[in-house]
Amino acid sequence: MSTPEDEIIAATTRLLGTVATGDYTAYSQMVDPSLTCVEPETNGNIIVGLPFHKYFFDLARAHQPVAPTPKLNTVCSPHVRMLGPDHALIVYVRVIQQGDKISTGEETRVWKRDPVSKEWRNVHFHRSSKL
Repeated sequence: MSTPEDEIIAATTRLLGTVATGDYTAYSQMVDPSLTCVEPETNGNIIVGLPFHKYFFDLARAHQPVAPTPKLNTVCSPHVRMLGPDHALIVYVRVIQQGDKISTGEETRVWKRDPVSKEWRNVHFHRSSKL
């Protein structure tokens, strides 16, 4: 039987998989429409909503070679803190492997369980380095 902490790690891994494969439809189903973020690409600004993220999904698709090199995202050293039965925080190191290139970055995500579907939705994230 999985724990809530296991569910958060699994949800984070699935979400990063949608980014790695460029699956915006799946990504948008796993995040809250009012998702907030702070990441190097925001230049210190807090971004609210999905248009900012969709832009990068579309940009990646437009510049993708015919046979893209697959990406592998690994969540390393995850630490989950339950903030209540329906809220959680996860901090981890994200390792991306693509071909012979490896990049890492520290990330924090806040998750909230949807009251209707009972699925976890990412409501905020902070990424410390450009991946």
